[in-house]
Amino acid sequence: MVWKGLLPPAWVVFLIILLKELLDAFLQWWLVPDTARRQQELKASLPVLRAEIARLNAPQTFVQCAKAERKLLIMERELERLAEVEAAATKHPALRLPSLLSILLGLYISWTLLRGLPLNGSLELPAIGWPVLRTALSKPGFRSLATWVLLSQRSVRLAVRGFADVAGVMRRLS
Repeated sequence: MVWKGLLPPAWVVFLIILLKELLDAFLQWWLVPDTARRQQELKASLPVLRAEIARLNAPQTFVQCAKAERKLLIMERELERLAEVEAAATKHPALRLPSLLSILLGLYISWTLLRGLPLNGSLELPAIGWPVLRTALSKPGFRSLATWVLLSQRSVRLAVRGFADVAGVMRRLS
């Protein structure tokens, strides 16, 4: 069946998935602080400090031992605070927006099916810049709406996460 509408379903599905993944990556970057590196540093230094406290636990080194114990308490409190900050940030209401786009995608697919395109019906796939990939996607196995949704979702998610990882590395290096 050839689709007669404003945009072919393959394009709409791809654009909704792209918007969902970009929004999710942006919200994670913007709202959730990156405390993992600091938490790892603190967790790595705690056993060293505990060993130093055990070594300094003598009447001659009481002052140094007390200072190390205070430092240990401060580090443990900071570790707890970082964990609380990260947990509170992951519960932000704006992080639910990508889920709403997933619901929108489901509604669009349902609407498309109700308009007459069967789930395994033939799709007019969007033109992709790489001829090799386009020929691979044009094979009969890749011409159903269900397969297109899964393929689009996986490839877009990998691309967005890859770019987000590269941006994170560049931010740490600068």
